[in-house]
Formats: sequence, structure tokens, C-alpha cells
Amino acid sequence: MKKYHITYEINSKILYIYLFEVLKEEDMEPVSSTLEWAIGEGKPTSSIVDVTKMRGFPVMSRKVRERLGHMNKKYPSIRRTALVGVSSAARVVAKAIMNLFRGDRKDVEFSFFKTEEEALAWLKEG
Repeated sequence: MKKYHITYEINSKILYIYLFEVLKEEDMEPVSSTLEWAIGEGKPTSSIVDVTKMRGFPVMSRKVRERLGHMNKKYPSIRRTALVGVSSAARVVAKAIMNLFRGDRKDVEFSFFKTEEEALAWLKEG
């Protein structure tokens, strides 16, 4: 089974990231390449990170978090991120990580949702 699936919908400008397993350092090169391809297709303004099918507690190593944070700064067009399927326990960790990714960019928003439909509705209203 794949660890992740990334797709980009040009019309809605939404980048979809589905995570099935916790990303490790060795996953970051192919993830980076896939994200760069998707972002090269257009300028996404929003993203959905869906962990509803993830096995295990979604905790990433410091190096993976740093790499993702660097990518967030590299692609400033993404201003809203919807996190789908994050458990109550994992939300504390996810909030801290998302705040690190946001850095000093006050124009970046993120929120948690149970379903992708709820996440899409939130992204479309912004």
C-alpha cells in the first residue's frame, strides 16, 4: 500500500494530500517531487490533508517537519489548509506543527474537519 497520494485540481486550485502512513525522512524526496509537480501545474490557494485512513499516530520526525515547513515557505500561494480525520489527541500536535509551518505569515489559516465535504465547504467560503 502507498504511504500517500497527492493530486491537484486545477479548477478549484485545491491541493489534495492523502496520508496512509506516517511519513519518514526517506519519503520526503518523492513527496517533494510530487508536490513540486502539482504546484507547477498551477498556483494552489488551498490544501486538504486527509489522514482518515492513516495507520498509527500521526507524529513525524523533526527532520520531516522541518522539510515540510521549508516547502510551506517555498509555496506561499497556499493560504488555507483543511485537516481531515485528525483525532482529538492528535489535534494538539497538529496545531503546534501547523503553527510552526505558518511562521510569521498571518494570512495562513487552518482548521480541522471530520469529513472532506465539510473541509471543501470551508475552503470554498474563504
